[in-house]
Amino acid sequence: MLDRDHSLYIDHPRVNDNKYKVLECLLKSGLVVNNVRIDPRWDWSPLAMAVHVDCGWDLLLKEGVIIDDTCMERLENICHEEGNLVRRFIDAATENNISIDIKPRFIKLVLRQEGTSHRGLELLSESNDMDDLPRREVALQKASLFGQTQIVKDILSEEDLDVNFCAPETDYLTTINSASTNGHIDVVRILIDHGAALEVHDSRSNPKGIHQLATFMIALVKGHMEVAMLLEAAGADINKLVDCGTSALHYTAMCSVTMVEYILNSPKFHQTVSVRSLDNFTVPIAAVMLGDMDNIKYVLKRSNLSDILARCTNSERSGYTALHFAVSYNLPRILIETLIQSGFEVSLETDSRFTPLHIAAACDNIELFRAMMWFTERELLLNPSSARNLFQYTSIVNHAACIQDTVSKWSSPSIHPLDHPTEPRLSVLLYIIHERWSYPQQMFQALQMFLSRPGINLEPKDAEGRSPLVILCQELAKSDKPDQWDNWTTLHNSINLLIRRGADVLSQDARGNTALHYMCEVAFLPHHFGALLILLYEPTPILLCFKPNNHSIESYRYKILNAKL
Repeated sequence: MLDRDHSLYIDHPRVNDNKYKVLECLLKSGLVVNNVRIDPRWDWSPLAMAVHVDCGWDLLLKEGVIIDDTCMERLENICHEEGNLVRRFIDAATENNISIDIKPRFIKLVLRQEGTSHRGLELLSESNDMDDLPRREVALQKASLFGQTQIVKDILSEEDLDVNFCAPETDYLTTINSASTNGHIDVVRILIDHGAALEVHDSRSNPKGIHQLATFMIALVKGHMEVAMLLEAAGADINKLVDCGTSALHYTAMCSVTMVEYILNSPKFHQTVSVRSLDNFTVPIAAVMLGDMDNIKYVLKRSNLSDILARCTNSERSGYTALHFAVSYNLPRILIETLIQSGFEVSLETDSRFTPLHIAAACDNIELFRAMMWFTERELLLNPSSARNLFQYTSIVNHAACIQDTVSKWSSPSIHPLDHPTEPRLSVLLYIIHERWSYPQQMFQALQMFLSRPGINLEPKDAEGRSPLVILCQELAKSDKPDQWDNWTTLHNSINLLIRRGADVLSQDARGNTALHYMCEVAFLPHHFGALLILLYEPTPILLCFKPNNHSIESYRYKILNAKL
């Protein structure tokens, strides 16, 4: 039956113009129709195929064929482009065609279509699985959610109806919550006229992760300003705070400048841009979460310095400023520079001693890391006495042996660093190496940028007591698949770079293993032998490893790579 597949019987050229009559004859002759897939290439039931070509589905429905998942998926996919077909299908389907499993999806499809709302109400009221539920209230909530104005009016005309009904069956949404969520202003107006409560909270978590929002807040978060204005005029409290202390201004700052202006210019709004939540969540931080330049500039212009530089006290982001949030959200360089120009210090630490550079090293974004390196160096040049030097770290290991030297490979080759662990979260170097970069070569570029600065501690230990060199060799030992050539190249280059900068090849992890242990344990592929050569001899030029024609180390080619900041 598929027009684009002439191998199917009913779509054979000889019967192409009469396939509807052919199907009708087959059904009259006693053909048994079920949901067996007749073409594995499509994995569609006969009813789904009939919907696809808009032919014969009405005959199949009359024969009692059950609507299955593939048919529902097809209807949902075409409901916007071919609404007329979907509406005709809905009118033709009966209770016998709709299984209990598929009914919720079918009802949602019905309620989304113009002109089929009464059919949706009929299906809701006839549901056998809703005998113990207030069916009218559930139908009202669903109609409000999908903006079916006429069905809302019809249900509200009945007596003894709870317009504020809220239960698991309505996804814990009231009727006015539902209408406000999707911006159905006519339905909201009708519900207000029928006494819907304005301060009933939505108990779900919305896509922005916000809980316990009143109806007015819901309209703001969803960007429906006209609905919000209607609710305000009806008496909604626009100064009300949610449980965590955030205000309407916080939510508008996550939406648009227009929404922020609306709140600030409202004569009923008695708060200022300085309003903060219980965990010191500020309006500038909220604006940063949106990531819109106009919005950030608008909010910063109306905020004082203490609000701009405020630190969040949330347990998961304790000590984060708007700048830390901006970096963690991968905002563009120009937005980050705007924040820095507002008074932020790039070396500012969170309560866990993270700087924006630490966060950038863990964001899988080489351009962001490059930008934060540049901002950090600029701050060091402009304020050498007050700014913290992020390229130097205090450590309990022997500095003479593990701090890179600008002249020679080893500052003191006879002294080896102690194997005491240092705080892993303080090392940008470890952050670079631990980050799962989408493109392996970007890790090497980040290492080149970072290690080009003198005074870097090359022997910080992670939670497992591993130095950066040990981590890289351990990762290389795991890369034994043919599709790992890009990763091998990056690891080779990174290992060689660390050794050239003065990393200790005898540094041990918590188990007592060195980088050599991990390489010798698995040295059976060319890239493993290449790493052994790097570890055992004076460092070769940085290895640019192309896939060899044979399994010999001579097939590697070498080239010096340089990453420019």
